[in-house]
Amino acid sequence: MNKTNNENIFRTHASSFYFASFWLGAKDFQAVSALYALCRRVDDIADEGASSSKSFKQLTHVIESIQANDLSNEYVEHLTSISPPVDAEIFTHLLLGVRSDTQPVAISDEKELLQYCYRVAGTVGLMMCNVLKVEDPRALAHAIDLGIAMQLTNIARDVSDDAKIGRRYLPAKWVKNCKPAEILSPSEEQVILIQNAVERLLVLAEKYYASGFIGLPFLNFRVRFVVLVAGRVYRRIGTKVRKSKFNVWGGRIYTTKMEKLYELIVSSFVCSAAPSIRCYTTGHNSTLHEALRGFPGANTEG
Repeated sequence: MNKTNNENIFRTHASSFYFASFWLGAKDFQAVSALYALCRRVDDIADEGASSSKSFKQLTHVIESIQANDLSNEYVEHLTSISPPVDAEIFTHLLLGVRSDTQPVAISDEKELLQYCYRVAGTVGLMMCNVLKVEDPRALAHAIDLGIAMQLTNIARDVSDDAKIGRRYLPAKWVKNCKPAEILSPSEEQVILIQNAVERLLVLAEKYYASGFIGLPFLNFRVRFVVLVAGRVYRRIGTKVRKSKFNVWGGRIYTTKMEKLYELIVSSFVCSAAPSIRCYTTGHNSTLHEALRGFPGANTEG
């Protein structure tokens, strides 16, 4: 896929990150666009497939093609064309997460929720570290956390939209195993359960945003600025969900151009005042990755 197509996909489907990415250098922008376009194409298999069984089989075929390094597969060819190269094992975790969306989704508990968020978003943070040439391995755990935080925000915003396609990412233990149809037409008790669960998602997201932002000093100034803008813009979505009193039935929440501009201005000041890597003394909170044992890049050593 050529760079024009990559950029078109990036612009169309990732407005928050695309908005921020203009401050990257040309080569970094092309690498990020290529990676995002690949992730988007994979996600579209699950979201736009003719049937869930067909999508499942197609994603399984992509996974098998990666394991066999079959360059005749268009997704493998796209993966190998990205420079700097992306880790195939990490990309496979992304595919496993996306493939799980082709089956009925009913998350059971917080551990399963975090594992899902790692696969579909934490992996993207890791791959971004690859293409943006982040050299310090201590950055990886924080990159995972920012991806998880953004995915938790996404889930909080899209509770109703996901329920319409038979998906419930709210852990069963939080909502008494409420079914997607019940989310769309809840009883008074279920409304309270769902709203409390959404609030809980956003509280959890804040822990991961905090860890994600702690890792910013590992990035060069341009990359740090772009990541901070994207993170703050997405975090603002959660703020707006909170201000709506967790009303997930009132239509999809977006950030406006003025809100994005505000976060850009704030981020410029934050980046200018950000401490150097020499001030990184806290380390990563390994309890955030207790659910991720055995996952690439996760910090489970304490």
